[in-house]
Amino acid sequence: MKARVPIPRDIRRRMDEYNRNESRNMTRRMFKVLAVSLNRMYGFGGRRILRVIDDMTMLLQEHENDPVFWTHLDRRVIDELGVPLDRENYELMEAQP
Repeated sequence: MKARVPIPRDIRRRMDEYNRNESRNMTRRMFKVLAVSLNRMYGFGGRRILRVIDDMTMLLQEHENDPVFWTHLDRRVIDELGVPLDRENYELMEAQP
């Protein structure tokens, strides 16, 4: 028999806040690396990079909870582009409550 110890609300809240902050930090770092890569490889300047980041942000906000968009992106768009990115595990995502 496994014993389960409930996590107090204040600790759960702090854990959730920590995870949100870490996610923001990772996202910010990825945008910075993308900006530097676009500049180095293609000579993108600041305004052009900001337009790319704005478009990415808009797409993320518009389709955050749209499983059809993400499925289409994985199964059609990314494949057509020939970019070898890992696909999401949609069966696992659908099984979660």
